[in-house]
Amino acid sequence: MNLTKNELEVMLVLWSAKRDLTHTEIIELSVNPSWKPSTIHTLLNGLMKKGAITVANLKLSGKIFGRTFVSTITKEEYMVFQAEHALPEDDSVELTGVFAALLKDKKVTRKTHLELQNILDEMEKELVD
Repeated sequence: MNLTKNELEVMLVLWSAKRDLTHTEIIELSVNPSWKPSTIHTLLNGLMKKGAITVANLKLSGKIFGRTFVSTITKEEYMVFQAEHALPEDDSVELTGVFAALLKDKKVTRKTHLELQNILDEMEKELVD
């Protein structure tokens, strides 16, 4: 799923909020959006067509009900999709090389290393069972 710059900005707001939001809340929570508030419906409809968001609920706003929206994918799932589709199909990038490059990043803390090790240990147990 390829998102435009504007759609990604909306998704970042939804991911950060960690709850369903109305279009008004998305506008209010957007920090320096590159899109105009009047285009929010176009952006939301585009994201729904792509399957990135869905209508979660209806919320009373004044005297009318408005839809709330929630992401159907996580930020991490989107990043994985982007990484998978960044290279030509015939490129033979090894998964271990990608992980090694990520782990060598200076932003990776000891805590993160331990969490990743726990994930790998759990996956190993599942493979053995």
